[in-house]
Amino acid sequence: MKKTTSFTSALALLIALAMVAASCTQTKKETGYKINGTVLASVSIDSINLYEPTGEKIESVPVINNKFVFTGKLDEPRYLIIGNEEAYFSTDIILENTNYNITILEDGDTYIEGGSIHPDVLGYRQSEEYIVLRDAYTIGMDEAFEDVDMDNEEQVMEARRAMTEYEDKLFAYTAEQGPRVIEGNYPTITKMFALIFNQNWEKYPPDKIRELLNEYEKEVGPHPDLVLFRNNVEQSEQMMANQQNVSNGAPYREITGQSRDGNTVQLSDVVAENKYTLLEFWASWCGPCRAEIPNLKKVYEKYKSQGLEIISVSLDSDQAHWTNALDDEKTTWINILVNNDFKNPDVAQYGVMGVPASFLINNEGIIVANNQELREFELERTLDRIMNAKE
Repeated sequence: MKKTTSFTSALALLIALAMVAASCTQTKKETGYKINGTVLASVSIDSINLYEPTGEKIESVPVINNKFVFTGKLDEPRYLIIGNEEAYFSTDIILENTNYNITILEDGDTYIEGGSIHPDVLGYRQSEEYIVLRDAYTIGMDEAFEDVDMDNEEQVMEARRAMTEYEDKLFAYTAEQGPRVIEGNYPTITKMFALIFNQNWEKYPPDKIRELLNEYEKEVGPHPDLVLFRNNVEQSEQMMANQQNVSNGAPYREITGQSRDGNTVQLSDVVAENKYTLLEFWASWCGPCRAEIPNLKKVYEKYKSQGLEIISVSLDSDQAHWTNALDDEKTTWINILVNNDFKNPDVAQYGVMGVPASFLINNEGIIVANNQELREFELERTLDRIMNAKE
């Protein structure tokens, strides 16, 4: 009798434990994410947005008394972006169905607490070692260029050499972070995100990336971030191939855009009407692009009367940002805006993956110089050589 009672009690205990486990599982399944955010009082942001990595806005919440909250539920961990376009602020987050605390600091730093994947993959961005290296690079750059005459090539080159050491140390540190996780004892989903954020492209070229993604997909399935990353890698390879099609000696490709007053402008018309056309891809948010404008003004003034025209193609996604930049810069050459920024088919033909990107085209439609030949001090030297060459 005791034996039967003991068996019954044990069975009842097992059933009770199973019910508790089922209850816990159900509760966990129903639990979503919650992001509690704090914005320092000195940071002026009235709303915060949650974006897909493609830039598509998922949700926008107000900042009230320096606080904001996101809530939701995910089918699986996701790479998303928290930010505000107007404030030029954004930060990456690998989001899971759990609680997060985010603090946005005055200097633009963001501290994220919560989850298990985010700290493994991106936690290094909050480490003391990373912050010291990053700040040393930033401060070193400011110090190197302090009192430098930007029209003095020797001073500029010396300043660049001075900051290279800081840049190399920062890059070396960030390049270690992807392999640390990818080759470590981490779950497959964590390795997948580490590969997405990997900065060591020498160790993981496209072929190796595809191999790893295929391996990860066997376990995580067609995860949306995996699929997107694979597509991005393939597109990057295509863009690199496109770059070869617009090297020196190759024919230019057509570009069509809208001027500020709404008129349609075609590159072919500009090329036909001028001895040389300088095609410049840029964007208002691009610091190096804005820094090149004084150089462009200098050569435009020098060579416009000899048959040089410039056509700047903006890859801004916001027309107001573009027009505001035009007002600030007061450029007098042709400016157009294209749809879909980098995804525009005309832009893709040039393999433009970053800006500024530049091409010098002669009246016969042949590219005679590109990119680094048309930067800073090289721009005037290249045009001096080409414009003054004996025909």
